[in-house]
Amino acid sequence: MLVAALAATTAWPSAAEEPAGMSPAAELEAELATTAPVELDGNRLFWVRGISAYPAEQRAGRIKDRIEALARNPDFQADELRLVESDLGVKIMAGDQLVMNIFDADARSEGVRRSVLAAINLDRIRQAIADYRQARSPHALLREGLFSLGATAVLVLALLAWLGRRTDELIARRVQYRIGSLGIQSFEIVRAERIGNAVRRFLYAIRILLMLLAILIYLDFVLARFPWTRAVANRLFDGVTGPLATMGQALVGEIPDLIFLAILFYVSRFVLRLIRLFFDAVARETVTLAGFEAEWAVPTYKIARFAVIAFSLIVAYPYIPGSHSDAFKGISIFLGVLFSLGSSSAIANVIAGYLMTYRRAF
Repeated sequence: MLVAALAATTAWPSAAEEPAGMSPAAELEAELATTAPVELDGNRLFWVRGISAYPAEQRAGRIKDRIEALARNPDFQADELRLVESDLGVKIMAGDQLVMNIFDADARSEGVRRSVLAAINLDRIRQAIADYRQARSPHALLREGLFSLGATAVLVLALLAWLGRRTDELIARRVQYRIGSLGIQSFEIVRAERIGNAVRRFLYAIRILLMLLAILIYLDFVLARFPWTRAVANRLFDGVTGPLATMGQALVGEIPDLIFLAILFYVSRFVLRLIRLFFDAVARETVTLAGFEAEWAVPTYKIARFAVIAFSLIVAYPYIPGSHSDAFKGISIFLGVLFSLGSSSAIANVIAGYLMTYRRAF
């Protein structure tokens, strides 16, 4: 079966990647299997399928090792690769050594016949062997080394230029001077100093971001020059932009909840202002309530404010980004326990103070 056949090819050379005969169940399993790319020096050659007993990553790794071993052998010529038909599929052979098998499941996943796929994979393997050897030739290594040295010199000069603060200081002084002139006329000297410091911090942040971007571009350029580090260069930008893209998508998905939170914030703020205006009027005795003393206005306002804020937090909790995660819930419980343990005496004193106020003990 296909399962036993793919698992049997654990060593190279091997006569085949699986024994003869594929049951319908094995064919169905192959169709449902995952795929993995065969890469050499960071260049993707083609995709192969696998099954649970012989995962696609394992199969791709062994095919890659066989191609790399052929490329390292100076006595082997890429023209010696040939196609051999079998009952199970088409073999790509290097003399008497197996490079890979192309099965019907591989061809069906690509939407072509297995003979066509075998011919395409054969050409890609030949080209990969030629590129492998050319990339490691003394001439190519010298050329790429000079390119890397030039990129390093450009990066160093750029960093030396960006590290200087003369431009930042000049811009900050001009901005502070302009704002300072207006501030003197309106008697707001401190405002100029604060905005000048903000400009300096903003320029410093821009310079740091540009430096990080330049270093990232430099690493991608230099690592891509050499075959041993080309795979790292291919994943470098994905490793940086991947988390940013994930956060951006998450932020876009949270926009409706953020809009709700913003509306809730302004509604709660409006309600608090109305409550404060009302109790200020009660405290000034502009508004009188039967049986309600004027000195009760301020503590009653504080109780009402606490109730409104607590109600708003309860309503907002499900809409806070990340509130459904286990980490958020764990932190919330932890903070609640700390607050309950550390504030028990303070809450008791507050309650006692309110009781004395409403009983008019003073």
